[in-house]
Amino acid sequence: MIPAGFVAWTLLEYLLHRFALHGIEPFRRWHLEHHRDPAKPLQTPVLFSLMLVGAFVSLPFALPDAHAPALFAVGLCIGQVSQEIVHHRLHRTDSPSNRWLAARWREHGYHHEVDGNAAYGTCTGFWDRVFGTSPRQDRHIS
Repeated sequence: MIPAGFVAWTLLEYLLHRFALHGIEPFRRWHLEHHRDPAKPLQTPVLFSLMLVGAFVSLPFALPDAHAPALFAVGLCIGQVSQEIVHHRLHRTDSPSNRWLAARWREHGYHHEVDGNAAYGTCTGFWDRVFGTSPRQDRHIS
């Protein structure tokens, strides 16, 4: 269930980035500030983040058998922490030597510098391929 929670996080992260951070105020405004100045952290109120994480962690315990949902929630939390770490690394100016991270770095750079309506995934480009938001092949990703 932990790996399933992690995979679910990658989908949730894609959906939140695409539809909330690029479409719903005040998240859109905060996120566009991040696009203008990537070194500036996204200013999501701590209370909002705590409520979201609290829901992930506490919801399984409201169910009669909390074992599997609790492990799923652990996977969600691991995914969220992983996404934050990867996203922080993607904003360094030097290209990573790791092939997977270098690919994520190029696609995230594309999202910021070429087309803000593509390459929403941080930890994976899988959901971008599924939903047709991968970087356009006719534009070079350096």
